[in-house]
Amino acid sequence: MSEALATETVENATAEPSTDTVQTPEPKPKLGDALSRHDASREAAKYRTRLRETEAERDNLTMLLTKARRSMVGKASAMNVVIDSGRADLLAMLTDEQISEMFSDDGELDSDALAYAIKEITDAKPYFLATTPRRKPQQTEDPLARKVAMQAEFPSGTSHVKGDPLRDALRRKR
Repeated sequence: MSEALATETVENATAEPSTDTVQTPEPKPKLGDALSRHDASREAAKYRTRLRETEAERDNLTMLLTKARRSMVGKASAMNVVIDSGRADLLAMLTDEQISEMFSDDGELDSDALAYAIKEITDAKPYFLATTPRRKPQQTEDPLARKVAMQAEFPSGTSHVKGDPLRDALRRKR
């Protein structure tokens, strides 16, 4: 009897393999998987291209905004204390960060911040300052009124001083 039990257990052991020792075979890569990988890399390349285009557009818009802001600063009334030939140089001395800080979130120019920046630069370089603030000349049709206004503005009898003090000083150095 013991022989019969031993043969049954051996037969049961060989007939029913245990699930612990069975290994599932790894699936072989199919042709469809290679195509899906190729499609995924093509899609990723498409997204990278769109990203580069978007970044280029963002940089272009940032440049245009900075250029518009520089133009607004150059035409601001606070710039009237600077001589004409020094305006471009003064604007060039202002960094993009300084100019962007002069504007509020609404896009309005903060004239106090601009006046402070101009004061800092003109303290270091006083030759940028105009000797007298610029004002619009009053145009009249009457020649006698123009002559009287000219004599009132320049009582010594000299006419309006032409030229720019900075430009004249630079010419003298040559």
